Amino acid sequence: MRRSCDGPRALALGLALSGALACGDDPGDSADAAAPAAEHASASDAREPGEAARGSPDRALRGAPAPIDGRTGELVNPEPSAMVLLYYDMAGIAPPIERWVEADSRVAYVKPIEKPAAREMVRSELEAAIAAVRNVGVLRLSLAANLSEYDPSYGEFTLRALAPSSVVSFDAFQQKVELRFGNGLDAQTWKVAPENSQLIRDTLGPIGSATADVLLVITGVQPAQGGGSFTADVVEYELRDDRSGNLLARVRVAR
Repeated sequence: MRRSCDGPRALALGLALSGALACGDDPGDSADAAAPAAEHASASDAREPGEAARGSPDRALRGAPAPIDGRTGELVNPEPSAMVLLYYDMAGIAPPIERWVEADSRVAYVKPIEKPAAREMVRSELEAAIAAVRNVGVLRLSLAANLSEYDPSYGEFTLRALAPSSVVSFDAFQQKVELRFGNGLDAQTWKVAPENSQLIRDTLGPIGSATADVLLVITGVQPAQGGGSFTADVVEYELRDDRSGNLLARVRVAR
């Protein structure tokens, strides 16, 4: 999955601050009947893409890895620009704000007399966006699950989207940052009893397209030239059929 952004104009201005993280069911509560064999976990609240939340971790994060520096803020399907800004913040690197300001089309293509005001406007937007990600350590991403065929030998499906080799890329400000899954070997496996696998295959249909709404805790950041990378652990996910939107399973990743 790749996310792109042409430049500073596509700022994450939708990073609205909200309350605490969403509360859900404790692991072990009953899951959707469409997937009786799935492990159970809490569901996320619906939030607009790019929205940030700050507050104390909810029950969904109990037993999960501790976010870096105790950062409990949350981003839901963030814009690429927000992830680039988050990378700079978590890596402790000063972002090149003035270069971004000058590259913004609202500064580059206005009359000279209008440039000072335009610079101030763009600079203020950047500073606000940087402040909005300052406490973020938790992500919720909606990813195409890329489900495998059912493997009866192991009694499982594989979510290729969460494999250790999978990369989610975010491009903005002429930079790219990547996100990798630290526990992908465990997270990619969806255990389903053989007697329930046919029902799931019938629900998915011949194409078998599904979306995973994934809760992640960022556990590391690695600087690199031209952009770096995040490492994040999958805590849990909801798997939904793309045709109907029906919930197939809530899966808590074992630790």
